[in-house]
Amino acid sequence: MWRILLFFIAVTGTALGFSWLADRPGKINLVWQGNVYQTELMTVVIGFLVTFFTLMLLWWLIKNVLFAPGKMSQAMRVNKREEGLEAVSRGLIAVSAGDAALAKKLAAKAGRKLQSDSLTTLLKAQAAQLSGDRNSARRLYEAMLENPETEVAGLRGLYLEARREKEIEAARQFAQKAVQRNPQLSWSSQALLEIQSRSGQWTQALETLALARKHSKIDKNSANRQRAVLLTAQALENEQSEMDMALAQALEAHKLAPDLVPAADVAGRILATQGNVGKASKIILQTWEMSPHPDLALTYAHARPGDSPRDRLTRVQQLAARTPHDREGAIAVAQAAIESHDWGEARTALKAVLNDRPSERVCTLMARIEGGEFGDKGRVREWLARAVRAPRDPSWTADGYVSEHWAPVSPITGRLDAFEWKVPIERLEHSDDELPFEEFIPLKAEMKAEEATPDKQPEPSLVLPAAGSVVVAEEDLQTTSTSDKPSEPLTDPQPANDQETKQQIETIEAEPVDEPVKFETHAAVAPIEPEAEPEEPKAAPKQNTPEIYMPPRLPDDPGPYSSTGSKNPKLPQRYRHSQKGT
Repeated sequence: MWRILLFFIAVTGTALGFSWLADRPGKINLVWQGNVYQTELMTVVIGFLVTFFTLMLLWWLIKNVLFAPGKMSQAMRVNKREEGLEAVSRGLIAVSAGDAALAKKLAAKAGRKLQSDSLTTLLKAQAAQLSGDRNSARRLYEAMLENPETEVAGLRGLYLEARREKEIEAARQFAQKAVQRNPQLSWSSQALLEIQSRSGQWTQALETLALARKHSKIDKNSANRQRAVLLTAQALENEQSEMDMALAQALEAHKLAPDLVPAADVAGRILATQGNVGKASKIILQTWEMSPHPDLALTYAHARPGDSPRDRLTRVQQLAARTPHDREGAIAVAQAAIESHDWGEARTALKAVLNDRPSERVCTLMARIEGGEFGDKGRVREWLARAVRAPRDPSWTADGYVSEHWAPVSPITGRLDAFEWKVPIERLEHSDDELPFEEFIPLKAEMKAEEATPDKQPEPSLVLPAAGSVVVAEEDLQTTSTSDKPSEPLTDPQPANDQETKQQIETIEAEPVDEPVKFETHAAVAPIEPEAEPEEPKAAPKQNTPEIYMPPRLPDDPGPYSSTGSKNPKLPQRYRHSQKGT
């Protein structure tokens, strides 16, 4: 726009100038070597302008002819560089898109167009890396280390190559050099911290974390949390050899992250060992209110040496009262009650968690209660069978990996502070050794030595497993005696008719399940078919047994007994398994 305006101004000015000269004619006299030359003024002006433009045209022609080769060479270089830069741009896009063939082709083209450009080297290295040519990629990244502008990029490429080849020490050195070269980089400090943590170099990891925090590459809360995790890892290693150092590290970790369970657990154990029960209890209580955990309950219960099982039960009950709506408190109370042989308190503690689907630990504890209180193998098997199918209990989980113990880093990704106390997403397979049956049944010799006498018969036991099923224990089906006289087979009379059988079944079904069930020991429900000719049937004497709380069985829980093979076709299907024990 401005050029057009200036052009019109120049043309207008020239026209006005010539018009002005035409209105004012004149002559010019030139005397040269005695000769006088006279001409019009307009002619002189026009001649001057023609000569000026002619000289300019001649100069332009001469300049183009003389400097033409140089200009052509320069134009070719510019065009070549432009094509190379375009190839680099398209090549980087191809690398981002994952097109290895196109990226390699464009990298070769860029190499021809741009001989010594850092962008070309970077593109060649990434194209070789994408196509799987590790040797070429490593060689190109090493060449980038010679240029200060591309040194950090080369270190990052070499670090990634070392990680792909699982050369951890080489990757650590490249990350450390990148941190020294530019501490402002986020990837280098994070990579170095991860490698040091995974290798157990806790002191070096703390230094790297402090450097990252100094350069504001990590926020304050995250830095405090990761420092607490690293200090806890140090405390776990030093707990046996350097107890004072471990205590100082655990206390600092607890101060930085009060909800970190391992830090409070280590601090509580060491303080309890040193006799400082008050401080240990205070630390555990503070963490328990934020993150209830079985390890905290165990440490709190045994914090005071010399306590009896009853004293430990009292302490655990006080701990569970801090979190009345959490399952861990009820489970901890049940475990302490089992250790003190307070079976009633153990059942009361588990009553709240049995209303919902009981987890594996709850079912296992119920198996211990049944085995410890009554020695009932049938009930133990039933609870163990339910434990196999029960929902999973919370565990230490990190990136899909489930562990029984806490660890500072994930064994899958090496991420620091990856373990969380939660229910695993996928259920692990149960092995036969996970639920040993013998651990839940005390030896019969030990049980009978305390209860049985030479002139007194041990009382038979009958346990009602759930609504809609009747199980006869082995002790009810045979009578033991200390005398040498063989015992007679115990038989029960058959019901007089079908009406009586239906009445018995309706009576059993009508009994409430949610309330403690009182039952009497007799074998009328499960008759025995003797092999030989039976004698006159005798009814077993009625004896009272303690009250037992039995939770309702879930709809998908068939129990340990099979519903097939019934010998009494008149009984409903859900009752036929009651004769399995005979």
